Amino acid sequence: MASTLPAGLYDDIVTTAENLVPYIMTYSECNAKSFVGQCRLKGITCNIRVSSEYTGIQYFLTLTHEIAHAITWSKYGFDKKIKPHGTEWKYEYRSFVLRFMGKGYFSVDLEHAINVHMLKPRFDTKLHSEIKKVLNPGQIPVGEVSYDCKFRFLNSEQVYRKLDKQYSTVTVMTVENHTLYTAHKDTMVVRVF
Repeated sequence: MASTLPAGLYDDIVTTAENLVPYIMTYSECNAKSFVGQCRLKGITCNIRVSSEYTGIQYFLTLTHEIAHAITWSKYGFDKKIKPHGTEWKYEYRSFVLRFMGKGYFSVDLEHAINVHMLKPRFDTKLHSEIKKVLNPGQIPVGEVSYDCKFRFLNSEQVYRKLDKQYSTVTVMTVENHTLYTAHKDTMVVRVF
């Protein structure tokens, strides 16, 4: 929710957006479980809605994601060649988010993680592993675990060992009974020393 953002950031976002687009901007939250975010343009009014389930950095990234749609429409129009999460949107999203870096809203570590996230902006709400590491000290993505290193998943007491890594998945094996599993490389784990 907007109230979980650092002091002054929400107002800075709204003011900046209103200076960049020719639309009348309205903002609201939706509490539906399956809802993420939405940018809807009707005439000269643009309504931005974000899930009330989101807080902090996830709220920030979702809000700016939706505003980037409005910026993209105002600059490029509604040409069918302009994809909703295409090159133009990625550029506008990245540019918009970076306007709030270096203003003291985020720690140095979180700003660095946001910058890494913005190298390849996502169209979904999944946080980049660099952001997760800053928000959850002591946890790392299983893809970054050394081979043959022991770890446990956050929701399990069982100890695993990393065996192999493919493009986006990691093969792991339980230490106790040697059962094999596949996990996404960004799944957060805790090392067992």
